[in-house]
Amino acid sequence: MHSAALVFLMIIAAEASPLVGEAQPKAAVAEPKVGTAQSKAAAEQAKNAQPVQPADGQSGIGAKHHPWGRFEPGAWKLVRVTTESLDEKGIVVNTSNTETMTILTAVGKDGLTLEIHATIEVAGKRFDSEPQTLTVGFHGEPLSPQLKTKPPATAHVLVEGEKIPCRVQELELVNPASKTITSVYYSDTVAPYVLKRHSITTDLESNNTISELTLEIEARQMPWRLFGRLKSAALVKSVQKHAKGTAVTWIITVPEVPGGVVSQTSKEVDSQGRIVRRSTLELIDYGLQCEEDERPGLILRKRRPRLRENAPTGTSVLERFMDPRPFGQQLFGQ
Repeated sequence: MHSAALVFLMIIAAEASPLVGEAQPKAAVAEPKVGTAQSKAAAEQAKNAQPVQPADGQSGIGAKHHPWGRFEPGAWKLVRVTTESLDEKGIVVNTSNTETMTILTAVGKDGLTLEIHATIEVAGKRFDSEPQTLTVGFHGEPLSPQLKTKPPATAHVLVEGEKIPCRVQELELVNPASKTITSVYYSDTVAPYVLKRHSITTDLESNNTISELTLEIEARQMPWRLFGRLKSAALVKSVQKHAKGTAVTWIITVPEVPGGVVSQTSKEVDSQGRIVRRSTLELIDYGLQCEEDERPGLILRKRRPRLRENAPTGTSVLERFMDPRPFGQQLFGQ
């Protein structure tokens, strides 16, 4: 899978994690105004939707476990993904930048709706894609009549040597040519709430594995500097295997940010182990409200005041390289 597609998966997947024992209250914000008829319909759906009940006491995965589900409609984030393609000699032959704004437009009983606006820059030229609307369940999978869920079962996972009791829910999604079985390990009381995720996609005709994806929490309550302020974050590792190679991604998530992901670095190798693609994701901005401009389709972002901290004067190049502020991509050697 292309790294940009994997980045998109990370944005919507339930890998974000609040602090232990921390209840993330939903902010009291006004209903969002967005610039497309499709978005307004989704906002109306959110208005009429039944209130989301707390995840504690639910029989399965709920809004509390999803990095977008803990927020009210109107929450948004803006990220930039830089992707490099390499040739057989390891030389960069193509670079692209994609800025993606994701807006939470509706939260219902079983899932949520996101609106995605993307701008791609290639060879100095910018291209705006058509806004896309995505509806997913709180488990991270698209809501579909073909999606089957099993009752949660007791389980445990190991995080930093700690055995954490949790529950595991299995999901099965059958498409015309393939079947995907996903196991989501989650806890109602111990953060990060989603502790592990494992998916296998097989070909229905041959029963061969098409791809396998594993997301695991490597560390919790890690310090991370975000816009000049120290936050508690989780470190997530994603490994996706497919016929053409393997993609490995390291992700930093912070619970106060809609969607969770604040930094990400990824590399993809082919079947011979050669790096063919690598990418980084950085958080540009985020907020809890958005409104439409007088010009059709243009969305204004309401920013919350944040202290931005610059590197001290006189800092050496090496020190700046090792400093994780503001996004910490250097932490992973990219």
